[in-house]
Amino acid sequence: MLRASPFFETWMQYMGQYKLLGDTAYIAQTYPFIITPKRDNGALTVDDQQLNARISRGRVVVEQAFGRLKCKWRRLRDLSNTRVDIMVKIIVAACALHNMCTGLGEGTCNEHPHGCPREDDENQ
Repeated sequence: MLRASPFFETWMQYMGQYKLLGDTAYIAQTYPFIITPKRDNGALTVDDQQLNARISRGRVVVEQAFGRLKCKWRRLRDLSNTRVDIMVKIIVAACALHNMCTGLGEGTCNEHPHGCPREDDENQ
């Protein structure tokens, strides 16, 4: 599915020197721009173990960044029925607004006294 998408062609044409972090569901040979952890069959080299640790740390940073965005911009919590082209615009807008708020010294969810409000909390 990814290979048939416009994303794949665009990435290969314009972003070839950059990589995305993926998990083992992606086959690195099929998607050369996705870095995946090495499968641990008990014979990983030290270099492979270090690579896996770096990929894991990078993915945690990305997950935390999206968590902060979801906390601040409630619309991001459910994009399941949204067309992909609209989804991209929503995420980019949320990132731009987040950066603008950060630049203006606005608080983040990490500063919220109770963390990120629950999704069913109507008093946000």
